[in-house]
Amino acid sequence: MNPQQKLPFVVSAHLHDVPPSDAVELVFAPPPASRARILHFAHAHALWLARRDPLLAGSFARADAVFPDGIGVRLASRILGSNVRHNVNGTDLLPLLCERAVRESWPLVLVGGAEGVAALCAAHLCRRYPRLSVPIATHGFGSHDESVRVADAIASLGRVLVLVGMGSPLQELWTHRYLAQASGATALTVGGLFDFYSGRMRRAPFAVRALRCEWMFRLALEPRRLSRRYLVGGPAFLGTAVWDRVTGRITRAGAPTATMPRGTTPRTTLAAPTKAPAPTSAPARIVTPLAMTAPSPMRVPPPR
Repeated sequence: MNPQQKLPFVVSAHLHDVPPSDAVELVFAPPPASRARILHFAHAHALWLARRDPLLAGSFARADAVFPDGIGVRLASRILGSNVRHNVNGTDLLPLLCERAVRESWPLVLVGGAEGVAALCAAHLCRRYPRLSVPIATHGFGSHDESVRVADAIASLGRVLVLVGMGSPLQELWTHRYLAQASGATALTVGGLFDFYSGRMRRAPFAVRALRCEWMFRLALEPRRLSRRYLVGGPAFLGTAVWDRVTGRITRAGAPTATMPRGTTPRTTLAAPTKAPAPTSAPARIVTPLAMTAPSPMRVPPPR
């Protein structure tokens, strides 16, 4: 039996409904000898995009784990009768990952965010965890050749944890295309995580998060960028769950990628993303293997 058949399926992906401590164990499980270990966080917007995008759905299907992120996913799972219990998101999980990386002597690599944001995030993490090694911190967007060079630098590190924050679906597609063959690496897509830990963007107060209303806080901060995502995409996502429950529709995860086995996705050029605003403070200086041959200025999409 396919192990995914035992996992709850919500709109477009099977989800690993585990508490944060178990998610950390899945992240630090030994990667296969011949490929990278790839894991994703999936919030309602990403699952809704994957319902309409076979490439993104295929990325979720090929991943080693997909974690449910946010109240929207939990509500949809209840509609579908699977009742996902846990909320596992990168912002809450990052401190646990850093502590474990220090204990396991795994270096941490940050790829994504607007130019300079990953370096700011790395500087913050290194101050908080002095023994943490961050050999690479880069925005990571650019041409196919530039992405290959970033991926090759990551592969040369051996056992390493890579956080990729580019927004969906770009981060999932980029990770599978460029890091799948980096044996020894574990890659985790984290959306706009670097913005929060670099200090570029405020996170909702704990009381707001406890009420599962963080999305309202983010909407108030960025109404122009997030109004369509939350006010249109959110109801559409839940409506899709209702439709699936009423009609009994069951989508077999992995079907869109039957000809693309896990870990064998070719490195292909991604569409040029749009430019995001630069951070307001100067980026921290991070010594990386890419420092001697820094990539040319790249365009970056706003994190989702």
